[in-house]
Amino acid sequence: MKEVLTRRELSGVQVVILHKRRAGQREAVSKVDQLITTLREHEFRPLICGSAEELSTVEFDETIRCVICAGGDGTANAALEVVGRRAPLLPYPLGNENLLAKYLGVGANPNACLDRLK
Repeated sequence: MKEVLTRRELSGVQVVILHKRRAGQREAVSKVDQLITTLREHEFRPLICGSAEELSTVEFDETIRCVICAGGDGTANAALEVVGRRAPLLPYPLGNENLLAKYLGVGANPNACLDRLK
Protein backbone atom coordinates (compact mmCIF):
# COMPACT_ATOMS: atom_id res chain seq x y z
CA MET A 1 0.00 0.00 0.00
CA LYS A 2 1.21 3.50 -0.83
CA GLU A 3 2.05 6.05 1.80
CA VAL A 4 -0.41 8.87 2.32
CA LEU A 5 -0.01 11.75 -0.10
CA THR A 6 1.15 14.79 1.83
CA ARG A 7 -0.33 18.27 1.72
CA ARG A 8 2.65 19.39 -0.32
CA GLU A 9 1.99 16.71 -2.94
CA LEU A 10 -1.68 17.72 -2.96
CA SER A 11 -0.96 21.44 -3.17
CA GLY A 12 -3.61 23.08 -5.34
CA VAL A 13 -5.79 19.96 -5.67
CA GLN A 14 -9.42 20.86 -5.08
CA VAL A 15 -11.19 17.87 -6.60
CA VAL A 16 -10.41 14.17 -6.45
CA ILE A 17 -11.84 11.92 -9.17
CA LEU A 18 -12.22 8.20 -8.52
CA HIS A 19 -12.39 6.39 -11.85
CA LYS A 20 -11.40 2.81 -12.44
CA ARG A 21 -10.31 2.79 -16.08
CA ARG A 22 -10.97 -0.53 -17.76
CA ALA A 23 -10.20 -1.82 -21.22
CA GLY A 24 -13.11 -1.56 -23.63
CA GLN A 25 -14.68 1.49 -21.98
CA ARG A 26 -13.70 4.09 -24.53
CA GLU A 27 -16.91 6.11 -24.11
CA ALA A 28 -16.54 6.27 -20.32
CA VAL A 29 -12.86 7.23 -20.57
CA SER A 30 -13.78 9.94 -23.09
CA LYS A 31 -16.43 11.35 -20.71
CA VAL A 32 -13.93 11.45 -17.85
CA ASP A 33 -11.35 13.12 -20.08
CA GLN A 34 -13.98 15.75 -21.00
CA LEU A 35 -14.69 16.29 -17.31
CA ILE A 36 -10.98 16.71 -16.51
CA THR A 37 -10.58 19.19 -19.38
CA THR A 38 -13.60 21.20 -18.22
CA LEU A 39 -12.35 21.31 -14.64
CA ARG A 40 -8.89 22.46 -15.74
CA GLU A 41 -10.37 25.13 -18.03
CA HIS A 42 -12.11 26.55 -14.94
CA GLU A 43 -8.92 26.48 -12.87
CA PHE A 44 -9.71 23.38 -10.83
CA ARG A 45 -6.79 21.03 -10.29
CA PRO A 46 -8.13 17.47 -10.22
CA LEU A 47 -6.33 14.46 -8.81
CA ILE A 48 -7.32 11.22 -10.54
CA CYS A 49 -7.33 8.01 -8.51
CA GLY A 50 -7.69 4.71 -10.36
CA SER A 51 -8.73 2.63 -7.35
CA ALA A 52 -10.13 2.84 -3.85
CA GLU A 53 -6.67 1.88 -2.58
CA GLU A 54 -5.14 4.86 -4.37
CA LEU A 55 -7.94 7.08 -3.00
CA SER A 56 -7.05 5.93 0.51
CA THR A 57 -3.61 7.56 0.11
CA VAL A 58 -5.14 11.04 -0.09
CA GLU A 59 -4.88 13.18 3.04
CA PHE A 60 -8.18 15.04 3.03
CA ASP A 61 -8.30 18.59 4.31
CA GLU A 62 -10.41 21.70 3.80
CA THR A 63 -8.88 22.45 0.37
CA ILE A 64 -10.42 19.36 -1.23
CA ARG A 65 -13.95 20.35 -2.22
CA CYS A 66 -15.25 16.89 -3.16
CA VAL A 67 -14.63 13.43 -4.56
CA ILE A 68 -16.21 12.87 -7.96
CA CYS A 69 -17.23 9.22 -8.33
CA ALA A 70 -16.92 8.59 -12.09
CA GLY A 71 -18.58 5.23 -12.55
CA GLY A 72 -21.57 3.43 -11.19
CA ASP A 73 -23.04 2.73 -7.80
CA GLY A 74 -20.10 0.46 -6.95
CA THR A 75 -17.64 3.30 -7.51
CA ALA A 76 -19.69 5.61 -5.29
CA ASN A 77 -19.84 2.92 -2.60
CA ALA A 78 -16.07 2.34 -2.79
CA ALA A 79 -15.47 6.08 -2.41
CA LEU A 80 -17.85 6.30 0.54
CA GLU A 81 -16.06 3.43 2.31
CA VAL A 82 -12.71 5.20 1.94
CA VAL A 83 -13.70 8.85 2.37
CA GLY A 84 -16.54 8.59 4.87
CA ARG A 85 -17.46 12.11 5.97
CA ARG A 86 -14.10 13.72 5.21
CA ALA A 87 -15.31 15.13 1.88
CA PRO A 88 -18.58 15.35 -0.05
CA LEU A 89 -19.14 12.85 -2.86
CA LEU A 90 -20.49 13.80 -6.28
CA PRO A 91 -21.61 10.97 -8.57
CA TYR A 92 -20.66 11.22 -12.24
CA PRO A 93 -22.65 8.33 -13.73
CA LEU A 94 -20.85 6.01 -16.14
CA GLY A 95 -22.14 2.63 -14.94
CA ASN A 96 -25.15 0.52 -15.86
CA GLU A 97 -27.86 1.40 -13.35
CA ASN A 98 -26.53 4.51 -11.59
CA LEU A 99 -29.31 4.42 -9.01
CA LEU A 100 -27.64 7.02 -6.77
CA ALA A 101 -27.16 9.46 -9.65
CA LYS A 102 -30.75 8.95 -10.81
CA TYR A 103 -32.04 9.57 -7.29
CA LEU A 104 -29.99 12.77 -7.02
CA GLY A 105 -30.82 13.87 -10.59
CA VAL A 106 -27.16 13.97 -11.63
CA GLY A 107 -26.00 13.23 -15.19
CA ALA A 108 -22.60 12.75 -16.83
CA ASN A 109 -22.34 16.30 -18.08
CA PRO A 110 -19.06 18.13 -17.35
CA ASN A 111 -20.70 21.57 -17.17
CA ALA A 112 -23.45 20.39 -14.80
CA CYS A 113 -20.76 18.81 -12.61
CA LEU A 114 -18.84 22.09 -12.64
CA ASP A 115 -22.00 23.98 -11.62
CA ARG A 116 -22.38 21.71 -8.59
CA LEU A 117 -18.81 22.52 -7.55
CA LYS A 118 -19.31 26.30 -7.64
